[in-house]
Amino acid sequence: MATPVQGLPIYIVDVFAQKALQGSPAAVCFLQSDTDLPAEVKQKIAAEMNQSVTAFIVASTPSVDAFTKSDEFSLRWFTPTTEMALCGHASLATTSLLYTVYGNTNNEIRYNTKSGIVVASRKGDAFALDFPQNLGLPLDEPTRSDLHPLLEECNAIFGAEKIVDVVYALGTRNLLIRLQDDVDLANFPVEPSRFSAVYDNSVKTVKLNGIIVTVKGSPKKGPENGEKEYDFISRYFGPWIGVPEDYVCGSAHTTLAPYWSALLGRTAKHARQVSQRPGDLLLDILPAGRMVLAGNCTLILKAQLSL
Repeated sequence: MATPVQGLPIYIVDVFAQKALQGSPAAVCFLQSDTDLPAEVKQKIAAEMNQSVTAFIVASTPSVDAFTKSDEFSLRWFTPTTEMALCGHASLATTSLLYTVYGNTNNEIRYNTKSGIVVASRKGDAFALDFPQNLGLPLDEPTRSDLHPLLEECNAIFGAEKIVDVVYALGTRNLLIRLQDDVDLANFPVEPSRFSAVYDNSVKTVKLNGIIVTVKGSPKKGPENGEKEYDFISRYFGPWIGVPEDYVCGSAHTTLAPYWSALLGRTAKHARQVSQRPGDLLLDILPAGRMVLAGNCTLILKAQLSL
């Protein structure tokens, strides 16, 4: 940067959480078009914030009320080590800030992203995204061959007899592994570094961002008050992108929702990710390969960046 930049608004929001210090935190930095930052600086800020993802929203035209009145922005997402093509929870964090902090007056907000247009809205106390589905496909022989050392490690970690299905979602570069319904996924011991130790993206044809592990929901895996059953639960491991285990990964559910909807023969609407900071997601399947991803958000920190 040629000159110092002062007073850039930045926030941390807990997503898929109805109160602070739950769910998945994301940092969000608000930029005008005349204060936009190079990608390498955004990457350094994401490393400095050290959240699973830091989002950067940019107003198309510089204006003091752009974040209040505009309905279209550009949006990018960075983990501490790399840029992501899609991120659900950081997009919801951004949307919640536009509506609750900046008082945006539009019914819908459009984000221009590396994955195309993402439409966001407010749904009562929750916030929603219209996302593309990222279907998981069975492994063909070249993919299975490339993934062989990782699949063997997964057999060792989870038990080959416990693995029911494995699919790969090219759009998000995620491997989805479904385990038998009786697996206690929340308490299953997993060391994420074991995955990246046996699978080096730099020398592989099949690139990976993470591994989704999922089981069918049941009354025992429902919310603490027992009033509602989850359709499925999951965990997400992303050692290749600097996120050993994501608390709640929204983009993973663009594969999970259509996967489980097909298995259940109905739309999977309620999901829970069972990390150390679990969170609840509301889902819906739309026509034309789209879906809705929704959840609650809680603002926990607001500050300013000086660079």
